[in-house]
This record gives sequence, structure tokens and C-alpha cells, in this order.
Amino acid sequence: MTETNIHNFQYFLKELEKNLNDMEVSIEKEFICLQNLNLLHNVMEKMCQNWLNQLEHQK
Repeated sequence: MTETNIHNFQYFLKELEKNLNDMEVSIEKEFICLQNLNLLHNVMEKMCQNWLNQLEHQK
């Protein structure tokens, strides 16, 4: 390999590492968002169930 090829490959590897780290951060953020959505979904589901129960008992 020539000096230029080695330098280009090193640059490529550094950029790849940076991109992989960025992806990891994005995935972690997305995971947190999904956890929050799941929690909200569960809360809304329980609220709806409670409202339905209240309406049924009013009859």
C-alpha cells in the first residue's frame, strides 16, 4: 500500500467509527422515545378503560 492509500484508509476508518458512534447515540435516543411512547400508551389505555367502566356503572 502507498502512503496515500494508508492515509485514506485511516481516514475512512475514523469516519466509520464516528458514524457508528453517531448511530449508537441515535438508536439510544430512539429507544428512550419508544419507551416513553409505550408508557403513554399504557396510561391512555388505562384511562380509557376507567372511563368505560364509569360509563357502564352509570347505566
